[in-house]
Amino acid sequence: MGRSQECVDRELKGIRMGLIEPGYIKISDPNGTKKIKAVIDCVSDEISFKALENNRAIKEKRERPYRSQEIVNLRVKKFKLEKKLNEFNFLLDQSREGISTKLFKISLLPDSGLIVIDDVSKVIRKDVELAKDLRKSHVKWSENDGVFKGYLSVANLIGVKNTIKKYEAKYSASYKRK
Repeated sequence: MGRSQECVDRELKGIRMGLIEPGYIKISDPNGTKKIKAVIDCVSDEISFKALENNRAIKEKRERPYRSQEIVNLRVKKFKLEKKLNEFNFLLDQSREGISTKLFKISLLPDSGLIVIDDVSKVIRKDVELAKDLRKSHVKWSENDGVFKGYLSVANLIGVKNTIKKYEAKYSASYKRK
């Protein structure tokens, strides 16, 4: 059962004001991008405030209240949050589009945080090299479901795509001859 929109808005407002710490935000969180944007806004406000206070102190010829390293650390935190937001958006866009080829069907499940490869042509089970390359991208055979599964992340997704592209050319030529 989902939470009410009022409850979500209250939480986002608290995050934006810096009163609530959002904790670790998962890809399966439906409000994940909103939470990250709220944290970015909060950090941006904090950077602006501390920079203004330091500038006022310099003009009034008194000691700066905030170290410059503190402001740099906040800028780094903001950069990392923006990077995480871009990764979230990329994975969500990819999951909406879906990835399908002649030999494989790749499903991205953001709710459970998984990459699932359905081996339509049973190529992966026959080719040990392909299975090894997929294991490098942290995708392994699931005995229970009969598919290949791995954790959903940008690095894993790109690794899987590159591996599939590499072997797609090799096997599509052999399937055309049959």
